[in-house]
Amino acid sequence: MEGLIKLFEDNQTVLLVLVCLFAFVVLSITAIFLTAFFQRRRITFWPPSIEPVSSGGTITTATPVQLNEQYSSLVQRVEESIVILTKQISQLEQKVLETFKHTETLATKIDYVERLAILPNYEIPDIASLRTMEELPDDISGKNVLVKLDLDIAIAKSDGTPIDHFKFIRASKTIQHLIKMKARIILLIGQGLSNIDYLEESVICKDLTYHVSKLIEFLEIEPTVVFLDEVSQLNDYLSSEENYQILVLPNLLQISSEEALAQKAPNENKLNIDFSQSLVVKQLRPFYDIFVLDDFRSTIKRLPSNIGLSVGKQAVVGKGVQSDLGNLEKLIRTLMELGRRASNHRVCICGSSRPNDVLIVDALLQAKLFDKILLGPFPSLVVYAAQGNPLNKSIWQDLTVLAQANNHDIHALVENYGRHILDYYADKIVLPVDFLVDDGSLRSIKASELEAADISIQGIGNESVEKYKEEINSASLVFHFGMLGSAKPKYRSCTEEIIKTYSQASCISFMAGDHIAGIAKLISAESGIDYMITGAKTTSYYITGKHLPGIEPYIK
Repeated sequence: MEGLIKLFEDNQTVLLVLVCLFAFVVLSITAIFLTAFFQRRRITFWPPSIEPVSSGGTITTATPVQLNEQYSSLVQRVEESIVILTKQISQLEQKVLETFKHTETLATKIDYVERLAILPNYEIPDIASLRTMEELPDDISGKNVLVKLDLDIAIAKSDGTPIDHFKFIRASKTIQHLIKMKARIILLIGQGLSNIDYLEESVICKDLTYHVSKLIEFLEIEPTVVFLDEVSQLNDYLSSEENYQILVLPNLLQISSEEALAQKAPNENKLNIDFSQSLVVKQLRPFYDIFVLDDFRSTIKRLPSNIGLSVGKQAVVGKGVQSDLGNLEKLIRTLMELGRRASNHRVCICGSSRPNDVLIVDALLQAKLFDKILLGPFPSLVVYAAQGNPLNKSIWQDLTVLAQANNHDIHALVENYGRHILDYYADKIVLPVDFLVDDGSLRSIKASELEAADISIQGIGNESVEKYKEEINSASLVFHFGMLGSAKPKYRSCTEEIIKTYSQASCISFMAGDHIAGIAKLISAESGIDYMITGAKTTSYYITGKHLPGIEPYIK
């Protein structure tokens, strides 16, 4: 082997000849095998052999024409396969799109089912189930009709004008109806029954002269009116031959402190209270034949003036209560109807100076009645406290006093309800990002600055107002109850801006509350609000499914 290698190294010509010979053999064999392959001959590599492929003893050889036809046929089959494959891909795409569509439909149905999971046990008094003034005879001349009116209003400190006109308009409809029926009307009005919130500064006017004079302004005719100093005077005037159309009793607060009576009994025992023995009922019972309740706000409780006065008498609700319950029924049904479509955006504005309104917020969110709830000053402070944001001493003191005034402990509200809202509904609430304060100069502070200064909150700030306006402008429905700041003119601009926004928006708007109804009138936004209801607290309780015990005697 070494000698052979030495030969090749010394004789390059011999090596070149051998390499060329080897390459020729390899190329020849390759050419033979390729030719045989394309001529469709049978090939075996070992032992090497090439045999013709016969059919009936005839050797089959493909001509160029046949090869061209075979190629054309192959191309046609490939094109047909591509068309079929394209069709199948298109069908697959269609099925995928249908699957996505069904998935979207299923998601919508799931959302629909979830939205229908409204808080149970709603007791919506259908207007048809109420005893209304339409059930009274057309002519009740000679009959004495006792009317309990809600004209409890805040009086502006500066010029003595009332903040609210809405109640007078509502009450006038009831009085006008009774005048047409030729009834002798006895008015029972309570001024100063409601607590004046810490965010407000008002003068309580216990004299009813202003109330009645304002009420008469909205009547078609001016009736004969007599103001009584004592309930006992009823006997003389009712037995007189004079035609006194309206007799005005002294302020209910002067006759009986009925609120104190209602508060004394635990909730579970209130049904057992014999209101027929209360002072106001015993004093008035002999002097009237028919009782009309036109005080929706009071129906949140069982009181002598809504339960006791109806006992043993023909009792109906007035035009105002009828309107309030009708609007509330409309609100609930509209919320449920809009809730069936995920594209609808239902917004609740929870103003209020009551920190315990976090209970209302929590219940509304559980009920899935609203998609967003915009929180006012004090409910939002409870949530901020639950979030761990430090609050200064003055704010904590205000929260504590307000919670106690409504029979709640501020720490329980923070831990139980503020925390629950954050844990389960953080994406459903909108908190103020700044607050209005007055420490000698009117300014806004960020939520992060609530610990810094010894100041009290007067309302939500300008940035928060703009943030809330964005939510309102995208809403299908807005329900607003409660002030967003103090009722003082210099502090109530935040409330005014919000009312103005939804009164001009394209959404359906509902408003509940005497003070915000008054503000709507003051800023000429009243005509842009679709439905107005008195009693923010009564309304907010009602829509969370709570029963209104004061309405019981008036349901058929």
